[in-house]
Amino acid sequence: MKKTIFTVLFITFSTVLIYSQEMADIKIMDWPEELEYEGRVVAIDKWEDNNGVNYFIVSKVAEYVSKKATDEYEVDEVSSYLYGYHYIEDGDGYRLSRKVTDYIKDCVYDVVIYFEPYSMEITDLDNDGINEVSYIYKLACISDVSPYDMKLMLLEDGDKYPVRGKSLISYGDDYTEGGNKTFGEEFSNAPKAFKDFAEEQWNKFQLTIE
Repeated sequence: MKKTIFTVLFITFSTVLIYSQEMADIKIMDWPEELEYEGRVVAIDKWEDNNGVNYFIVSKVAEYVSKKATDEYEVDEVSSYLYGYHYIEDGDGYRLSRKVTDYIKDCVYDVVIYFEPYSMEITDLDNDGINEVSYIYKLACISDVSPYDMKLMLLEDGDKYPVRGKSLISYGDDYTEGGNKTFGEEFSNAPKAFKDFAEEQWNKFQLTIE
């Protein structure tokens, strides 16, 4: 599905919030309409590095009925998707360097797909002239108060370094649930700074309920 930022801004009657402190102040004319994405943009960034001009888009497909109820309980199954797109200017066009897809599919409970708005960062942790982009989101198909699945994605030059685990819930009186995480095997060959940064970001955003 191809949409332009102009369409998004017209519908919302406001500028899309640029979340990260390091994000450029992107005007509507700076967002090339050739950039394709699905759903609605929830965050976007633009930067320059040794690869040239880069764009990163996070978009979300809102909940929709993916399967109509087929039993006496008349409960529909609901799905929702979250995408991350990294584009690089390539001549007169734009090359998709990486696409990240995640979703909750065919859920009969409450669907949660929550992008952490202040988690999106542009860095050059290994000082190689190629920037990384990272972001965190939480997702669940849930019917009670429980930790969500939580994921951190760190992307560099088409490579993905994921952290997966559970968000942290604090019930008071020093009782907590969740908060566990697993670093993807990709970190084993990555600069130490990648893992240190991911650890810091995870700890900053892991709390779901205080």
